[in-house]
Formats: sequence, C-alpha cells, structure tokens
Amino acid sequence: MAPTAGADPAQGGTTRGGATQGGTTPAPAPEPAPDALTVPEAPSEPIYWSAPPAAQPDYEPLPNYNYDTGRYNRQATYTPPLDLSTLHAPTEVEQAPIYIAPPEKIMIGDYHFTQPNWVTDDDRERTNNTAGLTRSQVATFWTSVGVDADRADRVAAAQIGGVAAGATAGAVAGAVPGALIGGTIGGIGGAALGGVVPLPIPVLPEITTGVAGTAAGAAIGGAVGAVPGAVVGGALGLAAGTAFGAGDDEGQPIEVELPDVNQDALTDQAAATIEQWQSSGPIGAAAAGAVQNAVQTAPQIESQAREWVTTQPGGDGVVAAVDTTLETFFGGSAGTAAEMISTAIGQGAGAPASA
Repeated sequence: MAPTAGADPAQGGTTRGGATQGGTTPAPAPEPAPDALTVPEAPSEPIYWSAPPAAQPDYEPLPNYNYDTGRYNRQATYTPPLDLSTLHAPTEVEQAPIYIAPPEKIMIGDYHFTQPNWVTDDDRERTNNTAGLTRSQVATFWTSVGVDADRADRVAAAQIGGVAAGATAGAVAGAVPGALIGGTIGGIGGAALGGVVPLPIPVLPEITTGVAGTAAGAAIGGAVGAVPGAVVGGALGLAAGTAFGAGDDEGQPIEVELPDVNQDALTDQAAATIEQWQSSGPIGAAAAGAVQNAVQTAPQIESQAREWVTTQPGGDGVVAAVDTTLETFFGGSAGTAAEMISTAIGQGAGAPASA
C-alpha cells in the first residue's frame, strides 16, 4: 500500500479515465450514524420513589434525540393523530420501554428539567426512573386499546407532563389561601386562650397561644388547601396533556431551567437586611440584635437541647431517632436546599463559619 516514490499525493475530486482531477473541494464529513451517537448507560439496578413492578420494562434511548448535542431531531416518519373511533378493548401487547434521560436532566414526560445544584443525583435518578416507568405503563395501555405505538408514547408523555405541571400549580394555588385562612382561624382561636405554650427545652422562650395557633393553623390550612388544588390542577393537566399529545406532530421536548440556590446572593441579601434594620431605629435595631443573637447561640442551644433530652427516660433513643430522620432529610434534595439556604442566610446574619 506504499505510494510510488517521488509521486505527488493524489488530490480527491472527479476522476476521468483512471486519472485524478485536482482542484475539487472534498465533500464535508457525513453526520455520524444514529448508532454512533453517545447514549448514557441505563441503570443496572434502578431506584424508584415507590416499589417497582416485578417485571420492569427495558431501557432504550430517547427516540430522535441527540444525547451529544441535547437536540431533538424531528421524526422523519408520519405519526397519525389519535383516532378515538378505532379504539377497542385492551389486548395483550409488548410493554413500552423506559427511555434513558439525558445527562443531568430530570425527564417527566415532555418536560426536561435541568438538574439544579440542590437536587441530589439519587433523587434525579429516582424521579427519572419513576416517571419513565409511569410513561411506559400509560403508553402500554394506549397501545393495548389500538393506538399506534409512536402515538401512544406521545399521548403518554404529554399526559405525564400535564399532570405534573397541573398538580404543582394547583397545589401552590390552593396552599396559599389555605394557609391564610387556617392561620387566621388558628391565630384567633389561640389568642382566645390567652396563655403561653412552654417549649420542652428550658433555654428556649415560651410562645403565646396566638402565635402557636397561627403557625399550626397556617400549616394545616396550607396542607389542606394544597390537596384539592393538586387534584383539580392534575385533572386539568391530564385533560390538556391528552389533547396535546393526541395531535402533536413534533414530539419536541420542553426544556425548563430550574433555578440554583445562589448562596452568595442570599448571604449578601441577609447582611443588607440586617444592616437596614440596624439603621432604621430602635425597633429595627432590636430585631436585628435578636436575629444575630439567635444565630450566634444556635450551636449552644442545640448542644444544650441534646444534653437535656438524653437525661430524660428513653432520651438516647429519641436523639438517635431524630439524628436518623435528619440524616435522611438532609441526604435528600429538600434537605440539601434547606441547608444551603439556611447556611447562606445564617452567614449573612452573622453566624460563625462553622455553624
């Protein structure tokens, strides 16, 4: 295969009569074949938020999605819209796959959320696996009643995303008025008692029944209001998702940017607030002093509280149970976010760096 000695390198181009014609620009390199694209590995032992079924679907790459570029390529073949007149009783069909989510993405139906800095990798994987399993089960059902597999998947993806978005919006909308109403009722009822609620830790101050009633009422009202809001919002999202998925010709993922917890900004904001309070007059200065004193003494209060609990009958078991609960909480996304926010605000309010 060695070239002839002294011969010039051949230049690609149009050939004629066995001779190479120079001067023609080489054609650009072709796009890599779909099977040459990078696809994240499927989890060998998937984890879920709830117990998985005995027979789990297979994992497959997301159709028409380029994992290298993060772009969706429009499907070349035509997928007919959902025709309700062709539906029939469920029959046994092949189970729809679970699609592998893009790296550092939370995929819920058609929605692709960027993983923010407060969502743990385990929680991201649990969410992707659980949402993917639900999508597979819904798509399998639609296929079993006579819907084309591609269309069944699009309806399922739109339904899952619609329910999630609708339930979240409904819960928020219902929780706010619920908390206001519950807090008002609880505050009035607590104030009518006219007493104080002693906390079980001697170093902490007592709080009035009005404050306790307001806090409890707000928590209960918020929780109660969120439930029907989530149900109604989820139902509306399901209806909207079904209608959208029934005729969607693109299958385009909806990219959503979830915000990170900006600890530096929170610290600066807390410090500016304390400074503003200090310069606003006697009341503001007293409030700022109280906050600063609280964050400064928090480590000592925790130590004293633990010591006091351990001296009570069964106290060691209580402390161990609390530690286990806290470890589980702060090991998840909610705890991570709470710790990042509280640490940033505490530092801005003057807490020790090690607190």
